[in-house]
Amino acid sequence: MKNVPPEEKMHTDREGAAPRVTGLHPLVATRLRADGGTTFAPVPRTIWSTFAPPDEDNCIPVIAASLLIEWSDGRRALVDTGCGPAHLHPEKLRHAHGIAPGWDLENALAEYGLAPENINLVILTHLHWDHAGGVALALQRFPAATLVVHSREWNAAVSGNPLFAKSYPAEIIASLLKLPKERRHLPQGKNPAIAPGVSLMLTGGHSPGHCAVLVSGPQRLSAGGASLLSARGGVLFAGDILPTRHHLRIGYYTAYDHYPIHVRGWKMHNLPRLAGNGTAFLFGHDADVFAATIKPDPRRDFLPEKTLPVPAPPSTTAASHPD
Repeated sequence: MKNVPPEEKMHTDREGAAPRVTGLHPLVATRLRADGGTTFAPVPRTIWSTFAPPDEDNCIPVIAASLLIEWSDGRRALVDTGCGPAHLHPEKLRHAHGIAPGWDLENALAEYGLAPENINLVILTHLHWDHAGGVALALQRFPAATLVVHSREWNAAVSGNPLFAKSYPAEIIASLLKLPKERRHLPQGKNPAIAPGVSLMLTGGHSPGHCAVLVSGPQRLSAGGASLLSARGGVLFAGDILPTRHHLRIGYYTAYDHYPIHVRGWKMHNLPRLAGNGTAFLFGHDADVFAATIKPDPRRDFLPEKTLPVPAPPSTTAASHPD
């Protein structure tokens, strides 16, 4: 069967017009914690701990963010899927990363009356476990979804290169390889269109084929019902090229980045243009801020201007899905 690009499958909506983006909703796919020194690799602890106070294990709270995209023809996409259901991970990993029982992404989708089974497209910025784990480990929960990942990222992940071994866990890649080829879309090039109004932006840096996801045109992000953020220049789901709002500084990057100098170069060349366009940036791991428009700052390179906050975590006394 021919692998038809997703944008070619969305011809017209119910009124006969080309489908348009009608909803953008940031979601918490996973709440977890990460080592602060790893998250802010070149930055001394005496500096990063002032804006991201660590716990006794030197860890800071983070999230794995996702983005729900809705179109006028009724189709839906998720950008990134977090780590996946907690019970599918070893207890040691769950403890190390502070992953609570249940599945945050499933709970977040339920707030919109949806479930993974209602998703038509899963767009992955890259194939690290905390972004691809949700769809890979719970593949049967996405029976209608086509997977979209840049061909450069896919080829690196399946290459077997020992330099990438810990970046692409074997169980994640083995699961994704079970997906029929007609349900894998592996675009090429720097800025391939993948759905109406949505394209990839090849960034590299964090991983060989890491991409940001751009939703073009004036857009509004909404989360938690009442929280809104308008962006005249579109929305960029930045993934791990901008894991938190603090990484808007050109010199900040993570110890997980394969090519840190490329991360810095991408920010240096693209942030001024995108900020001037009025683009909103959706951060991959910020525990407090889902997204922000940004402005130049003479001391800190760029600062958030208008922000969309991450909702507070549910009460620990609230009922949760069992493991």
